[in-house]
Amino acid sequence: MDSSWVDDYYAGDVFAAFEEAQNHRDALFLFYAPWDVDSQRAREAVEAAADAFEDHSGLYFAAVNCWAAEGECYREFGAGKQQEQGKPRESPIQKVTVHLLKK
Repeated sequence: MDSSWVDDYYAGDVFAAFEEAQNHRDALFLFYAPWDVDSQRAREAVEAAADAFEDHSGLYFAAVNCWAAEGECYREFGAGKQQEQGKPRESPIQKVTVHLLKK
C-alpha cells in the first residue's frame, strides 16, 4: 500500500490487524490478493479514503493480504484451511468476509 495512512499486513497477519483495530473507534479492512485486478482497484479506493480522513484519529485503515500462503488469513480463512478440511477451494477473501459478518 502506498498510503502511509493504511497499515499493510502483506504477510497475512489478519489477527494482528484485528487487534490493532480494537484500539480505534472504527476500522476499514481491505482483504486482498496482490495479483488480483479487483484488489488493485480496491486498494486505490482505500488509499484515497485514508488520505481523505487522515486527520480523523478514530479511524483505522488496514489491508490484509489473504493470499500469502504462510499468512494467518490464508491459513485460517483461505484455501489452506479448506484443503485441510477436504473442502472445495474458495476465495480466501470471501471466507474472511463471511467470518467478519458473523461476528
